[in-house]
Amino acid sequence: MNNIVDKTELNRLAKEAYQNSYDHGWHETEREPEEVIALFHSEISEAFEDYRDSNLELKILESGKPVGLPSEIADIAIRLLDIYGQFHIEPQPYIIDASGESWNNRSISWWIYQFHYELRNALNGSTFNAKVFDSLFGLLFIFCDKFDIDLMNAIEIKHQYNKTRPYRHGNKKA
Repeated sequence: MNNIVDKTELNRLAKEAYQNSYDHGWHETEREPEEVIALFHSEISEAFEDYRDSNLELKILESGKPVGLPSEIADIAIRLLDIYGQFHIEPQPYIIDASGESWNNRSISWWIYQFHYELRNALNGSTFNAKVFDSLFGLLFIFCDKFDIDLMNAIEIKHQYNKTRPYRHGNKKA
């Protein structure tokens, strides 16, 4: 899988993800930055649970809900896109050369840990550090290449589903 980073497409998705999030009530009040970061950790943990349950393929339930590891990875990306859209930041995924031995043969558990670890510097006081989000997005693209996940397709499928979800996903607090 070769996930090509198309910045024009990412900018479009960032605007759409933020608009959808706004339309569904997630930006009625300003969220504490710590809550936003906790929600990232929640999405990362959901991806790990799909791995633990061997739900490694993207599947669409009869309800139309996409499930599986690619769907949860897409949720992480959509959260990133929402942040980019909210703060009018142009996504600049930090893509590194992942062909070296240090990236090969790493387990999904190692990658999940890296996603959590990358968020350690996501806040500078109460301000988001966009470079951390760019780095996390870059890691998502590398991960998806390593595990043959079409990230852009998974994002599009999950985003389209999210448009159909009820307001605040049934009145969730966060």
